[in-house]
Amino acid sequence: MEKIIKVWASSFNPRSLAFRSRKGLPLESDPIGVAVLKMVNARAAGVIFTVDPNTGDLSKMILEANWGLGESVVGGESMPDTYIINKESLQIHGRKLGTKKKYVTFKELGVVEEETPHHKRSVFCLRDEEVAEVGRLAVTLEKHFGVPQDTEWAIDEDFPFPENIILLQTRAAVIVQKKRAVDQVVDLMLKRL
Repeated sequence: MEKIIKVWASSFNPRSLAFRSRKGLPLESDPIGVAVLKMVNARAAGVIFTVDPNTGDLSKMILEANWGLGESVVGGESMPDTYIINKESLQIHGRKLGTKKKYVTFKELGVVEEETPHHKRSVFCLRDEEVAEVGRLAVTLEKHFGVPQDTEWAIDEDFPFPENIILLQTRAAVIVQKKRAVDQVVDLMLKRL
């Protein structure tokens, strides 16, 4: 409530009052909406690419995940679990267990990075049905926007599956351009020099 009152009170600061005065609006009130959002209680989070960003293979999706919030995955601070998914069937065609040494979690006054408990480092942070559902949602986004997507998501501990999968943001995926064979040979030669 304290934060909501602070937002409402901001409509009476000198800048807001001057704006309303210049526009001929009433000074005594400026209805202001306050959105109160639930913080995602993330058991795991990460990113999914609806195209292999390293090869441009449109038949594969790459999903990376870690325990807690997604900052450790998108920021590159921790080696996440990696899943390779067939885009059409949503079947997992490969997976690699990440080290997941650290994870990001929220506390009352913000987020903190903590050491991942050892028992969580040696297991995958997602169940197969969660991987498939994140993949299904990512394909839906790709169809909607018409281009491959790079989507951040989280799995909220407070909701049942599949409502617990929360899409956080999406954008067009950046795909590495495949070099021509002659350029690959030149690069290899230059590396050896």
